[in-house]
Amino acid sequence: MIKRCLFLTAVSIFFSIAFTTHAEEAVINKKMVAALKKYNPRFVAWKTGDYTPTIQKDSIEKKRYPYALILDVNGDKKNDLILDGHDDKNSLLICLISTPKGYGVIVLRQIDLLNPEKLENMNDGNKETGLNYYLWPNKEGTGFTLAYPQQTDTKGNLLNDGAMIDYLFKDGEFQESYQTL
Repeated sequence: MIKRCLFLTAVSIFFSIAFTTHAEEAVINKKMVAALKKYNPRFVAWKTGDYTPTIQKDSIEKKRYPYALILDVNGDKKNDLILDGHDDKNSLLICLISTPKGYGVIVLRQIDLLNPEKLENMNDGNKETGLNYYLWPNKEGTGFTLAYPQQTDTKGNLLNDGAMIDYLFKDGEFQESYQTL
């Protein structure tokens, strides 16, 4: 009986990993891949497991990926992709934007490379490890919000302010506005 349970558990884990890997690869199309390779062949999108459990739970509830948003920021009725990832030196937030000739890349944020395994956060008094921010689309689909939640200890005391950075695509470029919570 124990061997059967272990076997079923192993099979479940295998299919779960296979499904997650397949699902995460389905976010980007071939033209986007070509634009990414041209821009930076070392760019890799973060994976769902790189985010804190709180962010992962939210992405499941909202039926989206924590590292990607499919929008139509330039209003041409073609998908554009906001993609959170990294290369070997930097953490990058980019937009793969549709053009008449395919896709171009706009860098929205570039910071030193983060290691999600070493990032400790406190979400509602629970210590969690990983990237700790949300990507939310705006209602019009022409932009999104990068939101960092406030962090509190087990008693509810504020440890870090939260922040919201709104990105709106207007007049051919992204405009950024920042708000501390």
